[in-house]
Order: sequence, then C-alpha cells, then structure tokens
Amino acid sequence: MKLNITGSELENHLRPLRAIVRQSDEKNYDSIGLSITVEDDGRKCLRAAIAQPTYDAFIRLNLSGAGADADCNAGNEPIDADAVACSRDELWVFARSALSAVNRSVGQLRADYVATGSALDVSLGEDASLHLDGMYRRKALEYPDHDAIVESDEALLYGTFMAGTLPEALRTALAVSRLGGRSSNPMEQAVHLTLGADQLVVEALSMTAQHEYRSETALAIDERCRVDQPVHVCISRDGAQVLSDMAAISGGTVHWVYSRAQQMLMAWCQPYVLRLDAQEVPDCVCTPVEPGARGMRIDTRAMRRAIQRARNVGARVAEVVCHVSGMAELVTPGRSVVMTLPSRCVGEGLTGQRTFRLPVNVVHAMMSGILADEVVISFDDDSEYVVLETDLGVTNTISEV
Repeated sequence: MKLNITGSELENHLRPLRAIVRQSDEKNYDSIGLSITVEDDGRKCLRAAIAQPTYDAFIRLNLSGAGADADCNAGNEPIDADAVACSRDELWVFARSALSAVNRSVGQLRADYVATGSALDVSLGEDASLHLDGMYRRKALEYPDHDAIVESDEALLYGTFMAGTLPEALRTALAVSRLGGRSSNPMEQAVHLTLGADQLVVEALSMTAQHEYRSETALAIDERCRVDQPVHVCISRDGAQVLSDMAAISGGTVHWVYSRAQQMLMAWCQPYVLRLDAQEVPDCVCTPVEPGARGMRIDTRAMRRAIQRARNVGARVAEVVCHVSGMAELVTPGRSVVMTLPSRCVGEGLTGQRTFRLPVNVVHAMMSGILADEVVISFDDDSEYVVLETDLGVTNTISEV
C-alpha cells in the first residue's frame, strides 16, 4: 500500500477520526485502521476507521479525482491517482497519536507513505524518512453502506439533515454540555436529539442552565418511515462534536439512519460516516419554559463583548441590570467591568429595576453560538432565572447564583 501526499493534507482529512479518548477501562482506543482499495467502479479510495467508547468513525476518501461519483468524491483534483492499493481483505493498524505526530513532522512536504510488513515507512526523499510500527491484519476495513442499512428491518427512522444545519444546531449544545465537566451526571454530559415530525430539536443542560434549539428546516424524514411520536435519543458529547466537525467539513446534506434495535444513530457526511451509540429516552430532558412577561431586547455583539470582558478579568459572576428606562448593563463584582448594552424593553415593560446574578461561564457558553443580531432576556416578577431566546429557534434558561 502506497500513498503520495503532504503530511498536513493527510492529517486534515483524518482529523475527525481522532482519538478523543485514548485509554478507558484498560482498553486502548488510540488506534486507526488504514487501507487503500480499488472500488467496484475502478476508483482508488483511502479507507480509515477508528473506534471510540461511544462511537465509530470512518472515511472513504477518493484518491482518483474527476470521474468518481459523488458518493465518495472529495473533489475534482486527484489526491494521488497513482496510489498503490492493497487487497480488499487487508489493513494496517497504527497508533492514532503516533500517526498524527508523523504527519506533523512531514508538514507541507510531500512524502511517500508505504505500508509493508507491519510498519509504515514515510519517505521524504533520499536522505530523510520516518518509521511507524503497527500491525498488519488480514481483514476488510468496513465502510457502512447507507442503502443496505435503510433496506434492512432494523432501520426505524431515516432521512436527511439539511446542508450547513448541524454545526449551527450543535454548537451551543456542546458548549452547555461541557459546563459540568466529566464529574457531571450522564444526562448533562450528553447531547439530546429529537427526531421526527419534520422538526429537529437539540437539547443540553447543566446544573444552572438548559439549552434548546428548534428548527423546522434542518431535518427531513423519509416518507416511508413515519412514526406517530418523535424519537428522543441522547448521544455522547464527544460523538456530537465529531458529528459537527464532519458535517462542517462535508458542507453538504447529511443522510442519517436511526436503529432502535441496535440503539444506534448513523450519519453519512461524505466522505465520512459516523456510527453513534444512541440511548432512547422517553421524554425531553429540558423543563418546558415560557418566555417571561417582561424583558429586554439586547444587541448580541455587545452582550458577547461584555461577557468576554468579564471572563478576561476572571469574574465568575456578572450582574445583568435591567433599568425601567430600557437600558441594560453588565457589571462584575468590584465594578471591574461596567458596560452599557444597547437595548430596549419588550413585553409588559418593567415596573422597577431588576438585577440578575448570572454565572459568567454559562452566559459565555450560550452567547458564543448565537447567530441572531439580538437576544431577548425575559423574566417574570418573581423569577429566579432568566430566559434568553432568539428568533432563530434558540431558547436558553439561566438560573441565578
């Protein structure tokens, strides 16, 4: 097996197939399988796969360039049309972290990656080479077939995520799920998806916040697999991050299949495939929240700058002060940051000044993913939390501290 490519280009293609978890429960997850195969239509493809505790990721990268069909087309220019393929039933396994280090060492230089025996030799010319030990296996490297899975009896739901929607839908949910760290409970470490009824719902929560994203344009369900009730599943935070990365790189429509029998959600983000463990839960995890009767409409960029300044001075808590006049301020303890926010009253109007003490890290996580020009912070007279929402289907709840 031989491939001629720059180290940086190879690493860019393989980046979503990174070992986020290297060791868990005495099992080594820091490995990647590689092979180059000749497909049925004559094209040459680099195949690679990794296994992680909660998901498996695959790539089938077209090396032949123009003429390959869109199912595995990474572009019109050939990456290496002269690559030397191995047989379909063999592959090499290497430490993923070690392969990344080799790719970084090669950098922008072109090199020959040659797998022989159980090792990978990387030649940079007559006077420079790198060597990586691995394992040779007489085994085909799997690449899941969408049509075969859809036609099987195990596919409960299948459809598409529209182009460009997944990174937006998952961005804030990922930030919120990270707030509690690894010590938080499993529900808080997961990202929750509701699939069905032509509406995508993404949820995440922590001890002091919950996030909900709704879109009627992000998801399409195939007419052949309608269900009476939407399906609510949770996937790991790591898996959701890789799904977002793959969808962003692909940039196109993402085909997906959910199997209740296998508790699995699969997504095809050409040239990638992601197979995620998906635990079905009976209901939404976020408490339904209605916007408050009173509130302020605030400029998003100003709010984002203010909370970033609060982070920069090390503040853990910031006060959002809502004045009767319609002016809002963000103030940190000791008044190290005092910033007036362009704003105006909405709803029933304020009967008196309201001040909310909010955790800076939570507000920052929620503001980082908002694309709308303005956000609405609303509350009731006796609220101990604020509802932060946009007109783009995003609703966040932040508890006072």
